[in-house]
Amino acid sequence: MLFMDFLFKALNAIIPQCRYANYTYLPNLIYTNQLLMERFQGIIGIILILGIAFLFSNNKKRINYRLVISGILLQIVIAVLVLKVP
Repeated sequence: MLFMDFLFKALNAIIPQCRYANYTYLPNLIYTNQLLMERFQGIIGIILILGIAFLFSNNKKRINYRLVISGILLQIVIAVLVLKVP
C-alpha cells in the first residue's frame, strides 16, 4: 500500500487534474490493470514457450499444428473443469 500512496502522490504532482479525482479511483484503476496482466501472464508464457520450441526446432515443416492446437485446447478444457466445477 505504501507503493500505491507514492504512485498516487507522484501522479498528482505530474497531472494536476488527478488532485480533484477520487482517491480510490487511481488505485482501483492500477489494481484492475494488475489483474489483467495476471490474467494474460499465463497466455504470454504459453506463447513464449511455443515460440522458443519453434525457433529451436530442427525441422519446422514437420510440426503438426493440429496436434499443438488440440493439446492447448485440451489444457484449457481441463483448466476450466478444475477451476469452475465444484
